[in-house]
Amino acid sequence: MSANAGTSVPLRVLIVEDNRDARTTMRLLLTMAHGYAVHEAADGASGVQAALDARPDVALIDLGLPDVDGCEVAARSARRPCWSRSPATPPTMTNVGRRLPASTITL
Repeated sequence: MSANAGTSVPLRVLIVEDNRDARTTMRLLLTMAHGYAVHEAADGASGVQAALDARPDVALIDLGLPDVDGCEVAARSARRPCWSRSPATPPTMTNVGRRLPASTITL
């Protein structure tokens, strides 16, 4: 799948996950099975920097990071010009298994 229909540019995905095994598994799945260009970060601070450097189309962010929680990583990243898509389309975040108040994920 490409980032834009009709082009051969792979979707850029940022994984921010402190669990090395989970991060590796996601990277392998996304690169080998789907051909996506994957960038990784192991904590919140480097996740924000990776978003600035990689300009991802999509970010998979662990909410339970050791330094900065995933909601804060998404909020900090959304306030900076680091997303490849238009600023009018902010990143969206979800977490399976945990209910978050809407105010927590408003970007």
